Order: sequence, then structure tokens, then C-alpha cells
Amino acid sequence: MADDSKELKMAAMENELSQYKQRLIDKDRQIIQLSSELHKIKHSRLWKLAAGMQKRVNTVRDARSESQSLRLQILPYQQVTLIKSNGHEAGWEALGHLPVLALVPFEKVSPGNCWFVLEFDSDSARDKLTRFLYFDLGDELDEQLGVQLPSAVDSQRYLIYWPKACRGLFLALSVAGEVQFQCANARLRKVDTPENIPPWLGSVYKRLQKVNYSAYELVAANQLEVSNAEPGGWQSTGDDPYFYLRGEMPSSGWLLLSFQLQLASHNVDDIAKLYFDVGEGFNEADSVTISITEDSRYEVCVHQDASPKAIRFDPCQSENTFQLTRVRIRNVEEFDATQAMRTLLRSVDGFDSDSELDKQIQKHARLYELGKDDALVALYRNYLARGDKASNYKKWMEQVEQPWVDKLRAIYASENGNHYTPKISIVLPVYNTQPELLARCINSVIHQYYPNWQLCIADDHSDDKRIIELLKEYEQSDSRIQVIYRAQNGHISAASNSALDIATGEYIALLDHDDELALHALLAVVDALNDNPEAQIIYSDEDKIDEVGTRFDPHFKAGWCPALIYSQNYISHLGVYSSELVERVGGFRQGYEGSQDYDLLLRCVAEIENEQVVHIPWVLYHWRVTAGSTAAQISEKSYANSAGIKALTEHVRLIDKEAIVEQGPVPTTYRVRWGLPTPLPLVSILIPTRDGYEVLSKAVNSILEKTTYANFEILILDNQSRCKKTLKYLRALSKEPRVRIIKYDYPFNFSAINNYGAKQAQGELLALVNNDVEVISPDWLSEMVSHACRREVGCVGAKLYYSDGRIQHAGVVLGIGKVAGHSHKFFPKNAPGYFMRLRLVQNYSAVTGAALVVRKSVYEEVGGLNETSLTVAFNDVDFCLRVRERGYQNIWTPYAELFHHESVSRGAEDSPEKLQRFNREVDYMLECWGDKLIHDPCYSPHLTREHENFELSGIAK
Repeated sequence: MADDSKELKMAAMENELSQYKQRLIDKDRQIIQLSSELHKIKHSRLWKLAAGMQKRVNTVRDARSESQSLRLQILPYQQVTLIKSNGHEAGWEALGHLPVLALVPFEKVSPGNCWFVLEFDSDSARDKLTRFLYFDLGDELDEQLGVQLPSAVDSQRYLIYWPKACRGLFLALSVAGEVQFQCANARLRKVDTPENIPPWLGSVYKRLQKVNYSAYELVAANQLEVSNAEPGGWQSTGDDPYFYLRGEMPSSGWLLLSFQLQLASHNVDDIAKLYFDVGEGFNEADSVTISITEDSRYEVCVHQDASPKAIRFDPCQSENTFQLTRVRIRNVEEFDATQAMRTLLRSVDGFDSDSELDKQIQKHARLYELGKDDALVALYRNYLARGDKASNYKKWMEQVEQPWVDKLRAIYASENGNHYTPKISIVLPVYNTQPELLARCINSVIHQYYPNWQLCIADDHSDDKRIIELLKEYEQSDSRIQVIYRAQNGHISAASNSALDIATGEYIALLDHDDELALHALLAVVDALNDNPEAQIIYSDEDKIDEVGTRFDPHFKAGWCPALIYSQNYISHLGVYSSELVERVGGFRQGYEGSQDYDLLLRCVAEIENEQVVHIPWVLYHWRVTAGSTAAQISEKSYANSAGIKALTEHVRLIDKEAIVEQGPVPTTYRVRWGLPTPLPLVSILIPTRDGYEVLSKAVNSILEKTTYANFEILILDNQSRCKKTLKYLRALSKEPRVRIIKYDYPFNFSAINNYGAKQAQGELLALVNNDVEVISPDWLSEMVSHACRREVGCVGAKLYYSDGRIQHAGVVLGIGKVAGHSHKFFPKNAPGYFMRLRLVQNYSAVTGAALVVRKSVYEEVGGLNETSLTVAFNDVDFCLRVRERGYQNIWTPYAELFHHESVSRGAEDSPEKLQRFNREVDYMLECWGDKLIHDPCYSPHLTREHENFELSGIAK
């Protein structure tokens, strides 16, 4: 039974296997049949149509994918150049060890603060170069925003975070030598925020997340040109350069503006300005002034009630070259803005601690009836406009001024102190002054170290009862204070005369009702009177003082300069006059309000000698800066400008009936146009030369073609020229009736050549002119002659520029570089200079001989140039000093302008022989002039003699 059972099972299994094989055979038949049918379909028309449609679908899908990518333009940025083969781009070649490509989007990446896949084609798998990626936030390459890329295949893909402020990418490579590499087809593809940050991106991602500002593109709007000298370089071509900031405007509220600005030519008066247009245009009254310091980084807090529609940035106020980068703006919370403002204020004079700062804020708030927050903003804006000048001045006060004051007080207190102790009557006209400021003014007199004074106050019918009450209190408290209460308002001249009526002192000092005297002021005046008993007018240096008593912006003045007083009233504050002199000229005149002190000064100086005007080179007067005061904004008192022109016109007409007075470059500055003699005197222009055709022809042709002064001759003093081109030019010139060629066949000696030419000259005036100058202003010679013809004037100098437009000469300051240096050298062409001195006619001790006009009689009176000891250098300075010793004034005018391509024909002082000769001439000047080179009456002793930029000196930096 068991065997039968096995056979049955085997038979059943064979039967199942047979059926399975049959099914496989049937399936194969079906496959063959289906394959045959599929073959027919593939070659059918319907199949071809379906395939075409599928291809179109794939094309559209690819196009959609491409449209979702943002193409990046690849540009060479640093140490790299594009390689081309048969006119096609073939790759890049490194020109240094760190080539950099800039990857710049063709369109703005919006909205920002999102993730992208960065893709570009390269051959990194073969070149094995290390690549770095930097994020461009409007700056140069920032190491803090760079990361090394991981190795990848030739088509590289990197997940990156793109902050809102990002403007592009930098791709840098580390190479050895000049290698070639590939980088093409760069693009961004937006993706969702990843769950995990790539490890290689982690460090820079944290920094990018903190970037919550907007970076701005600078759009040059006015008087600006790109300078290729450095990245971010610009050239301003006038005195009103400005940018518009292109980018997403911030919202209303507190804004923090940051930028980096570095001026090539920097002086202490440089400022930048910021304007916001919130729908009513750019408004000067709402502008933010920023003092430019030696530090190139700036942060400025500004509050805007509405979101700005446009932003304007003025980087400077004159011609200059500068770098401006990292311009950013972000909204900040009020707390952060407050802390930023307090931090700045604590760094300046008087705010050394939080408690002291709070006291000043409260004082400012009380004075101007402001809330505490508004008072903080007002103080911040004031100091923002001053920069680090305040801290330097504070150092000067501590290190220089205070020791002098202590010494002065000690001398007065000793038995050998001052013997002459005159009474000084201080004239103080008052009208509706803020009581607190008036109290400070009066207290500055009461607390004087010198006690013999009289305060003569004339209230000009103030309608503020607090003023009257305050004056009565002071009048009762000190017998030296006397007050006149005028029955009607008569303005400042009438009020000042009322105060003069009660003055009993030997001298009169002038004080404005909101200003302050330095506590040592009268003591210094009496000290000067003891040293100068013939003095009729005494004046001092001055500074400004704000509402809370902080001193700033000192004006360290020149000594008595008659030419400068015709350009601006630099004397006033502090001005002290002999009572007899003031009485003689009749006191103040009505009709000259606003410039009544200038009118008084001009009438007084007409009655005395120059030696009777004495300058005290110390700050004795603090000029209050408040809205509406002349100290704050000269333009707010246009009547002062008109009165000044009226007073000066009357004065100069006593000297020259043909003189005309015009407004100067800014209000309350003036230009006097002196009349020219009739007929015009002949001017002999002396031009020494040796070869130098290029510069000589430019100089002579510019004189002949541009000069409007009609009566001149040119004497070309040929010192052994050998150049054929020059000799040919001289032969041609000899046919010009206004030109004479005079041979000087001796070794080069600049002084001797000019002296020889002066003997041949036929003119009443001599013009010493270098062969490397070029006329700019056609009336240059008329301007110089108009000054030189005045009997009190000796030498007249011009304003000279280097070929690039920077200042080469604007008068000579004694003592710079041991002997002398050029004022404001290298300043921009239209810069105002120290208290406008680059734009005003004034006296200097000397002017350069590169363009100097002098009467021939004066030249001969002093013996011409020193051809024995000063053959090349300093002969012009020595000549000017000898002219000054004879009692003549030397004058510099900014209205005679020429280029001076300095020493082009003669060359630099670089050979051993030239250096030896130069040192001999330095020694001669030091021996001959000694202390007179140290004490320049046209320059303050508190200004630097290390540089030519009028910086404050005497402080430990």
C-alpha cells in the first residue's frame, strides 16, 4: 500500500509540472504576440505623435525649472582675467595667489532671508583647488562672512542662506602661481528651509542671520565721479557733492545709519550731511550734520516720524577724493537708540559719567522747555556735528590753557605783579534774553579774577518781566553793576550807547547778552596793557559755547592784519577799546545794527596806528550758540551782512574813492576791489628759464592769451637753454612785441637771474613768475596790481594749485619745517580753509616767488633777492621779510589763480650737492631771522608748525 501511494503522488506532480510548462509556453506566445503588436504601434503615426507631445512636455518642464533659477553674472574682481579661445569664453586665469570672482545676480533677489541652492560648473575634481565663498553685504571681502567650500563634482551644488542685505557673492580660490580654472553657468535655485544646516555653512550662517539691515547702492547725483584708485573710491568735483541711496527704504521710527568714509584730504572743519525726504522734499533745516574725524567708521541715530521716500547723503562740502563703503540702515528699538546716543555723549567734554550726563540733559530740558528724551536728542545732534574736535580742544584747555591761567594769576597775586590796574567798563545791551543765559553772562563778569571792573547794562525795553526782575536783583547785589532801563526799544546801537553813557572806566569791553567771558579775561587784558601801554584796541581769541556750557570750535586768530579785517571782522570777541578813542569816534552809529561793532572798529582803526592794535593769543570770550544767533547761523541775520558792507564801503572810500565792496564767499565776509591807476602802470613779468619748452610755452601762452590786464611786458630770462625746441620757441617769441628774450649766461642762481631781469625791466611793477605756472583767472594780474599799487603794500601773492587742483600755495607760514611752509598745502581747490582763510584776501608774512607782484621801487629799496646766500630756496621768504621790516604789508589774494607745476624745470632737491646747498640756505635763514621765524604775527602760536593744515598744537595726542 505504501508503494502505490508514492506512485500516485509522483504521477500528480508530473501532471502539475506539465501544466505549468504549458502555461509558460502560452505566456511566451502572448509575449511574442504583444511584442509584434507593440512593434507595429511604435512605427505607427499615432505613436510618433505621442512621442512628440511628450518631448514638448519635457521641454516645458525644463523651462519651468530654468525660470525658477536666478542666473548670476560672473565678473573678475581680483587677480583674475578671462581667457578666450577663438572668440569664445574658455575659462579663467589666476594672476595672483588669491583670485576672486564676483557672482552678481542679474536681477534683485527677493524677498531675501531665504535659502537657495548655488550651482555653477567647474573642474574642481581635476584642478584640486581650494574654493572659498564670501557673502557681499555692500563691503569689500569680509573675512567674517567667508567659508571654505567642500569638495564636489564638476557641477557643484551648495545649499546657502541669502540674507536680505546680500548683494552678491565672491568666489575666491587659493592657488600657487598663474593657473587656469573653470567657473561658468552660475545660478541660484530657491528651496525650502532645510531641516539641517550644512556643517560647512554653520559658522557663517549664524552671522548672516544677525544681518537685519539694508545695504544701499550709492547713486552719484551731483558733482561726483568714480575714482578707480581704490574700491569704493570717489572724487567730488565741487562744494555740493551728494548721493542718493538706492535700496529698500526703512520704516518710520528710530534708524541707525552706519557707513565708512575716509577723506584723502582731511581738515578739522570737514562735515558730512544726511537728508530724509518724507514727502516734502529734502529740507536743510531737518538735515543731520556729521563731523568727519580721523576715524573712518560712523554710526548715526535718527528718528523719522514717517517712512522716508528718499535718502540723500553729502559726503563732504568741497572738492576731495574719498572712499565710501558699508552704507547701511536698519530700524532699531528706542532703547537701543537711546543707549547709542548716551554712549557718544559720555565720550565728550563734561559728560564723564551717567549722572553728569543726566544733569546736563535736565539742564537742557529746563532751558528750552523740552522733554527729557527731546533734550537728549538735541544734545546728541549738537555733539554729532563736532566729532572728536571737542575732545582735542578739551585736552588743549587742560594741558595748555589752564597752566597759563594759573601762571597769570600767580603773577598778578605776587608783589611783582601788574602795576597798572585800570577800570574796565563792560558794555552789555540786553533785550528779551533767556533769563538763564543772561544770568550766566552776568555771572561770568562777577566771577572775574580781576576785580576793577564796571558792568554797564542797558535794557532795551524788554517785555519779559523776568528780565527786569533779574537785572534789579543783580543791581542790588553788586555796586559795580549799573543798569539803564530804556523807555523804548531802540535796537542794539542805541542800547549800547545808553550803556556807554554810564561807563566810567579807562577802557570799554563789549559783551553780548547771552555770551560769557572767560574768568581770566580781564586779568589777561590788564596784563597786555601793562606790556603795551600805547595800546588803543585789544582783541583776543574766542570759542563757542553751547546752551549747557560746553566750549568748542576755538578760533585762534592772527595778529593785526589790516587786509584780513577788510575781508571779515575777525577781531570782535573779545574787543576792548580805549574809552577816549570810542568817545572820539562818537560811539555806536544807528543804521549799522548787526555789524555795529564792525563799524565801530573800522572808525577806530582809522584814528590810530597799526602798532596800537594788540592781540592776546588766548581764548577770553565764549560766543553762545543758540538758534538765531550769528554764531549758530550767519545767514539768519542778513541785515548784519548789509550793514557790514555799508560800514566797510564808507571806510575804504576814505582810502580809495574808486574802491568797491562786494559780499565775499559767504555772508559777513567781504571783497574789496581796489581801483587801478589811470593810466595803467606797466608791469614787467620776469620769467627765468632753462630749456623746459613744454612748461615754458604753456606759461607764456597762457599769459598772452588769457590775461586781461592790458599793459605788461614779458622778460624771458634765458639761463643757457640748449634744447632746440626751446630755442626755436624763443626765436618765435622774440617777434611778439610784448616779449623780450634776455640772455643770462651764468650758472643757475634764481636770485641773481631775477635781479638781473629787474634791472632790464621797464615797468613800474615787477611780477616774479616761474616758468612752470599757468594762468587760470584772466584778471589775475589786475587783482595783484590793484593791491601792489597801494602805498602801504609790499609783496602780493597769488593762489596756486597743483596740476590736480589741490592747493600748492595760499600764503607762507613762518616756522613750518624750521623755516617756512605753504598755508593749507594739499587742501582741495574750493575748501574754505581755517575760518574761511583760503577764500579771503589777507596778510601773510611772506608769499611765494612763483607768482609775486611788487613795485619796482620797493624791490630796489630792499636790494632785491639775496643772490649771495640764497641762490635757490627761501629767497622769496627772505625778500618778503625784508620788505615787511621796511613797514610794508605783504598780501595774499585768492582771486588771482594759477596752476604751478612745481619745480618741473629745475627738478627735486635729491642730489647730494642740492641737499648740501639746501641745508646751507636753511642755516642762513635760521641765523638771519632767528625768533622771527617762530613768532609769525599772521599765524596763531597755538596752531601746528609740524603741518600746513592749521591743526591745534601743544596737546598730547
